[in-house]
Amino acid sequence: MSEFEWSGLFVPCGIPLWLPDGCGMRYEFRRYGIDERVDINNAVYGFARPSDEILYIGQTQSIFDRMGDHERLSEAKRRGAVQLLVHRPGFGARVPYYEAEPRLIRHLQPPMNTQHRLSGLFALGSLAPWPLWRF
Repeated sequence: MSEFEWSGLFVPCGIPLWLPDGCGMRYEFRRYGIDERVDINNAVYGFARPSDEILYIGQTQSIFDRMGDHERLSEAKRRGAVQLLVHRPGFGARVPYYEAEPRLIRHLQPPMNTQHRLSGLFALGSLAPWPLWRF
């Protein structure tokens, strides 16, 4: 089991983090150091602080290729990200990775994400079981 360090604290990378999507599903994310080169395909990933606060969520066909030139990685580090979180759905998963990403962003509202975020009255209307504009 590999470990990574931030501020003198070692955390085993094998301890999973479970994140809900607000639609009744939970996704298991594995933890890696933010600079660790991980070769996983068809996955959802996130950048997180030591407190597990999620700063950014994305999806990719190749974590290894994506992290090599990720346009938000430096910003995430400046904001305190030390963890790379990775969820790879298993064979026959109910929710594929490319559908899990927008669900997680809508529910968790990571501050660095701009796509799939909800805000204002539109957000309230999209989550309500009836159209708010009728009232």
